[in-house]
Amino acid sequence: IEQSKELSKRLGKAAKLGLRVERLVTSPLRRAVRTAGIGFNLTEDRRPDALEHYRDLTGRQAVAEELARETIGQLTCDKRLTKTALAKTFPWVDYSDISEEDKLWTPAARETLDEKKRRVRLFLKQLWRNEKLNDDTYLVVATHSGWINAFLRELHVIDEASRWKPANAQMMGLVVKME
Repeated sequence: IEQSKELSKRLGKAAKLGLRVERLVTSPLRRAVRTAGIGFNLTEDRRPDALEHYRDLTGRQAVAEELARETIGQLTCDKRLTKTALAKTFPWVDYSDISEEDKLWTPAARETLDEKKRRVRLFLKQLWRNEKLNDDTYLVVATHSGWINAFLRELHVIDEASRWKPANAQMMGLVVKME
């Protein structure tokens, strides 16, 4: 929680410097949703001193996206709750695009890097086709280190041999433009 509160402070500084976020996409796994909620002041105990821009953002719901979740398989910490349980726990998140049960997680196998990169490509294709977004829409994806690593490798920001890993509640800026 302390890391998420620190993230919120960093987001506040970024907003003062001009960062504008029109859309918040989050992994449906609880740890990413909690980080997003605290970081963007979306939780039920919202701070009254939230920056004006983020007060506007909190009037909308974050959107849960299965494709932006952590490495899938074997580890029970990477298995998500049911859609109903998530919606009850995090009412400020729109879960309409996910199934009731976690159909992606399996105890039998752990997702490979190539499979995660394939998920990243599907995420980006889905994003580009979203009619609610336009060319100048800025969005935040609250996700996990395994997904971020696959994302950066897929876009050739870091090479395959890199051992870099983002820290918990780390914020990084990356502009991705469809061409």
